[in-house]
Amino acid sequence: MLRKERNILLRRNGKIKTKSIHNLLVGDIIFINQGDQLPVDCVLLNGSILIVDESNQTGEAKEIEKTPLNSIKILDNRVNPFLISGSIIKEGKGEAVVCAVGQSTCLGRIRAKLEEEPDPTPLQVKLQSIVLGNA
Repeated sequence: MLRKERNILLRRNGKIKTKSIHNLLVGDIIFINQGDQLPVDCVLLNGSILIVDESNQTGEAKEIEKTPLNSIKILDNRVNPFLISGSIIKEGKGEAVVCAVGQSTCLGRIRAKLEEEPDPTPLQVKLQSIVLGNA
């Protein structure tokens, strides 16, 4: 899962560094390679066309093709440079700018929703009042 400690190669303030995935910042440029699991939401800037498995987030079994911004034609609305956290890179490599980290990512928001306690239903409220003898 993404909570494991691992490092990623990035460019920050013009310098190439290796940082923990937990220390990534919006605006960092990360280097993506085949086999990587993305720890952030990002936009593919340049590199090759990526084949990405987003099934962890979307449930879609079909792998998705992602095209870098530097090769998108202005009127071509079929291309998609957006990469979501938790996705696995099946083919290709490139550089992407970090757009969201931690709880602000798609995966972070999904996890937060799963951890929320739902409001009790009217039936649960009524049953609780009966059990407590307040009916």
